[in-house]
Amino acid sequence: MYAVLEGFCLGGLSAIYEEQFNGITIQAVLLTFGTLFCLLVAYRTKLIRPTENFNLGVVSATGAIVFVYIIDLILHFFGMRVHFIHDTGIIGIIVAINNF
Repeated sequence: MYAVLEGFCLGGLSAIYEEQFNGITIQAVLLTFGTLFCLLVAYRTKLIRPTENFNLGVVSATGAIVFVYIIDLILHFFGMRVHFIHDTGIIGIIVAINNF
């Protein structure tokens, strides 16, 4: 039931964004499957190994990104922005690349 509801929500949001930004939905789908394919190849060829330290690094990095975005969300409620996240400068580009 959860997966069905999630599918309807994602499908609806995709339709809304596709209406505003032509081609964005297919780009998102292709990037998602491209990322999946690259990670599966890296895992299969043993370029990455899911050791305890690797898992700790992934969880730590994900937690750090979540923390920064939660702080950004809270500051947004008070009319402030964390500019380096949303700007097109060097730091904004690095943050965007690290989110992949």
